[in-house]
Amino acid sequence: MASLAQAALQSIEDLQAETKERHDELRRHVTEACRKMTASFAKESDQKALAMRIDEVTQRLTALKVKTETLDGRFAAFGERMDVTREVEVRGHAYTATDFTERLETAFSCTCRHRVSLRCGSDDMSSTGKTVVVQLDRSGGSQFGMHVHGANLTVCSIDTGGVAAAWNQQNPLWAIGIGDRILAVNGVRSREVILEQLSTAQVISILLLKSTTGPSLPRPFSNFSAQLARLAHEDFGLEVNAGTMEVTGLQSDGRAAMWNLNHPFQAMVVGDRLVEVNGLHGESMASLLQEALLVDMVLQRGTGIASFGTFGIRLPPGDSVGLEMNKVLEVQKIDAGSLVAKWNAENPACRLHAGDKVLQANGKATAPEILRELSASARTGLTLVVAEAERRMDVKSRQVYTFKDCQKEWLKDSEQEWASMVSADQASIPSSPHAWAVRLRRSESHGWGLTVDPKSLQVQQISDEGPMAFWNLSNASSAVLTGDRIVQVNGADQGKAMLQIMKQAAEIEMYISRDTDLGSTAHVHLLKVPGSKLGVQLNEDAVVKQVLQGPGNLVAAWNSKQPAASMRSGDVIKQAGPYTSLERIFLYLQEQQRLDLIVLRAQRRMDLDGAVLTFEECSAKHSAAAAHWATMHPVPAAPVAIATPVSYQGLQQAEEQTSDIKSYTAPRSLLKRPDFYSTLAGWQTRGPQALASEAITHDNMEIPAGSVFACPCCGRFFALTEASGVVVSLAVGPAEALSPMKAAGDSSTKDAPTVPPQIGDVSEQALPKAELQKCLYDVEQRLAALSENCEEFVEQALENRLAALAEALPPPLTSTTTIRPSCSRRLQGSAEPITRMGTPSRPTARGDLLAETEPETME
Repeated sequence: MASLAQAALQSIEDLQAETKERHDELRRHVTEACRKMTASFAKESDQKALAMRIDEVTQRLTALKVKTETLDGRFAAFGERMDVTREVEVRGHAYTATDFTERLETAFSCTCRHRVSLRCGSDDMSSTGKTVVVQLDRSGGSQFGMHVHGANLTVCSIDTGGVAAAWNQQNPLWAIGIGDRILAVNGVRSREVILEQLSTAQVISILLLKSTTGPSLPRPFSNFSAQLARLAHEDFGLEVNAGTMEVTGLQSDGRAAMWNLNHPFQAMVVGDRLVEVNGLHGESMASLLQEALLVDMVLQRGTGIASFGTFGIRLPPGDSVGLEMNKVLEVQKIDAGSLVAKWNAENPACRLHAGDKVLQANGKATAPEILRELSASARTGLTLVVAEAERRMDVKSRQVYTFKDCQKEWLKDSEQEWASMVSADQASIPSSPHAWAVRLRRSESHGWGLTVDPKSLQVQQISDEGPMAFWNLSNASSAVLTGDRIVQVNGADQGKAMLQIMKQAAEIEMYISRDTDLGSTAHVHLLKVPGSKLGVQLNEDAVVKQVLQGPGNLVAAWNSKQPAASMRSGDVIKQAGPYTSLERIFLYLQEQQRLDLIVLRAQRRMDLDGAVLTFEECSAKHSAAAAHWATMHPVPAAPVAIATPVSYQGLQQAEEQTSDIKSYTAPRSLLKRPDFYSTLAGWQTRGPQALASEAITHDNMEIPAGSVFACPCCGRFFALTEASGVVVSLAVGPAEALSPMKAAGDSSTKDAPTVPPQIGDVSEQALPKAELQKCLYDVEQRLAALSENCEEFVEQALENRLAALAEALPPPLTSTTTIRPSCSRRLQGSAEPITRMGTPSRPTARGDLLAETEPETME
């Protein structure tokens, strides 16, 4: 067995070397093809034809990427089918099936330029969120007006006069938003093809993944890729230090400058360092820059002017750009009402700040040329490439500042204020359940229906019968309360911009944050009928002081049926119907028959005996309430309650309660479950024994008769016995109710079965000796049975792996076959000759590529 695994590892290493050699040969052929095409077209005056041929080579590489991705998927699927759980000892190391699968995938992964771009883009299509299909048509002469990040394909900004903005106005439910990610264009998911379609196609169909975290400016990569092409008599317009391979300058209107213009988030700037050119490293990179006509470079972002990233700005022709800059082209001031100020208001994710530095203007890279372009922008328009200065956020106001902004805002204490701010990366929209999105449409009579503090952006008041109040009724779990804070409006995260948008917009999407201490909200539905009463005592602030028990009390009946949305002592009624003022709330409770209440739930904690209490209930139960409250465990926040109103007819089955405080009890292990409240409800209505029996059946648990086990549903311990051939459960009580030490010293429990301790606290002192011996015996028997079949099992699994590998491998490469990684060695050690790829006689045409690749189905 060890020799077989040894041969497998050696073969995998050979495969890796062979795959690298094949891809190096492929690069040489592509470079040679470009050189031959250049020589054949050097005498022709039509340089456009040469550019088309170079584009064909680029399409070949794109098709190669699609095919290698398909091959990677085949090998990944093959590896998932092979599930070997035993370890094999080889060369002093233990290897599992996962290790072999990863090595096989590595051996057949494409290591050329396409793998570089995938590594830099970190494009994960498994993100959660809804997808929409967008149809854009610019055949009428307009532009799409949508700027897309070149690496991760996220939408960075949308021009007001473009086709994308017109689509958003006509289709608000399927609108393109900043931060959305493009999954496919015209059915193709390849990143290069998507970018090409966005640049050249007239009609496109976009599969869009809606953003779930709000827009944000893409952060700089530690490594990023750039692709440049040139003619034989041109250079790339990139000045590089041959020793350190650092970028020392860019030529205006050169190929590198044009790349920056079209890819502002991956702009090459002075200080960046080349780490790879066409897959090669070291001294050969400098010679490739001199000889090659098509280069695929990987650059490492330097620590200089662009260490915080780059972005682009496109301004239409107009009167005033509105920028004041110093000698090194750092932005000092932005005039109000200027083109840049308008850009900032419409594109908050690519907002220009004081302290940012202009790198290029319309392809010009030197300071005099940039200034000339700025002065001529009134008739030609302006496209800027900007190096971003460091951003920090003020925790109180939630506004983003650069250090220049901070110096203007706080003249004397700017350094102290800057030090107290947090990084803008750390201040993004929280993903916790205490931050959520709210969508409102302005009302002519009530506006937005809320009052906001202009400095802190905290909600001070919610108006009766306003849009905000009606949102709360329809979205109880996302209700906005006084004290909540607005952190973003339509993508803008600065206070002044958010307030301005709220003054002008007809519809807004806000992100709201809430301090965790305030608690969650729940919707309570009650229906008054003759003979029933509300059954709660409220103080003057609508805080619940006591919930009355007994038949006819609506709140008590609601609590028994809806423990996840129960109303308890300490909760606050924040809204009754569309009313939020206290006077209207109390009037609503007295006059209305059907009650829709928004309740702010006080924090719940679980006591040592399993009772879930609020602090008010803990104060009534324990004399030293504060000290005891500190020993209790917080329970999860309540989910959204979906229920019908409780009426008097639903109270007929309710029994009169003798206790003043109605508390539901459960084992403490439920706190670890994500479905805490639903399991708690099942615990109350069905009992622990029924839940344990159902868990045994549902999970196909194999439990020997007479053993003790912990129920995976509720966490309590049970003992199993066998009666009439049917396994039944016999409860031995909650784990926290009785300890072995107490059982040993209590004569009343001498004959009772000993209760094991809580999960996670099993030890020799805690478990009975007989039970430990039985468990040890069972483990030894299973290990003995497994060791007998271990060698045969592993050998058979490896043979299955070899068979599947042989089926998954593509045919050997020839001059007429599709380019893809191949393998010609078997894992048993016998080697076959390696088929070499011949020099292609002609570049593959685009039609041939389309014929070879099947179109992908649009999701």
